Amino acid sequence: MLEPKTVFPVFFVIWIALGILGLVYFNSDKSVAEKRRYFPRFVIGAGALFALVVFLMVPWGAGLLFAPFVVLVTWMNLRMTRFCDCGRVVVNQTWWRKMIYCPFCGKKLDEWVEKN
Repeated sequence: MLEPKTVFPVFFVIWIALGILGLVYFNSDKSVAEKRRYFPRFVIGAGALFALVVFLMVPWGAGLLFAPFVVLVTWMNLRMTRFCDCGRVVVNQTWWRKMIYCPFCGKKLDEWVEKN
């Protein structure tokens, strides 16, 4: 276990940089296929980074208590974020219903899954 006062500032800077990088990249005019390919890797990597920092700052037993929550948040981010063919990022705000159509262009969201 490392001292939080040494780990947290480094983590905070990296976390802010990841947030800005993700915001710029996934809201840019890159190809939709590229966004769909890299988004799961980005979210899983961010979750792993967060879990690593938790495990470095707290005892292992307490760290294991946080692990299911990190997995849950990662799964929810993957499940609730879609990329429409119009290039927009669509985040479903209703947990209990699947978003079928893009609120920006009206196109069916998961048509790309059926094509591939």
